[in-house]
Amino acid sequence: MFEVDGVNDTLAFCKRAVLEAKIGMAPGIAFGRGSERFIRLCYAISDDRLTLAMDRLEDFVTGYQEA
Repeated sequence: MFEVDGVNDTLAFCKRAVLEAKIGMAPGIAFGRGSERFIRLCYAISDDRLTLAMDRLEDFVTGYQEA
């Protein structure tokens, strides 16, 4: 799990990541109290797919602004 500076609504962040960057992640709120500001990423995939996902995540986070 990780935190992204400036992200307060992790559910909205994860929904947009799926639509805009084609990356599936889970909002921390799904894992209980105290995890609301975190995002969970599963990296149990091939190295090639993980590299692609991290490149997409970097681009997505760089341009992300909450609505």
